[in-house]
Amino acid sequence: MKKQKGINIVEFAIVSLLFFTLLFSIIEFSRFMFIINTLGEASRRGARIAAVCPINTATRTQIQNVIRFSSTPASVTTGNILNINNSDITISYLQADFTPVSPLSDPATDPQYNTVAFVQVSINIGIQTLAIPASIQTIFPPSVTTTLPRESLGRTVANNPAPGVSVPRQCF
Repeated sequence: MKKQKGINIVEFAIVSLLFFTLLFSIIEFSRFMFIINTLGEASRRGARIAAVCPINTATRTQIQNVIRFSSTPASVTTGNILNINNSDITISYLQADFTPVSPLSDPATDPQYNTVAFVQVSINIGIQTLAIPASIQTIFPPSVTTTLPRESLGRTVANNPAPGVSVPRQCF
């Protein structure tokens, strides 16, 4: 009996090492899946808002705040679930053949405004570190892109002063 006095501690050490490695691996994999799901939701929200809001700098900043799940400026990362920066977000306006529309000047008078057929929002946040015991892995979440057909882009029929001329409305 005296020769097996510490066997329980050794067995516990071996089993607990395997158990906690498996447990933390499951937690980190779940966190990674949460990141991917949140990126998809953020991209979808941004594309949905971009499809109905006017194309201008102020609206673009507000769309980026919605994508970041934050109402604070881009320099502040508190309240931002994934630490998404505005530089990680790309908002594109595409023609029917998916070629990008050049930057629009005045949405009310620019003829290219009518050529916008799709709105595309892409998010690429770079690297994430998984904390699995005995292994620090760096992973690259996929770039998430959502493309939606344009809707009003801030225009309403009631605000159109004359046929063929439209006035953008405020979105936020």
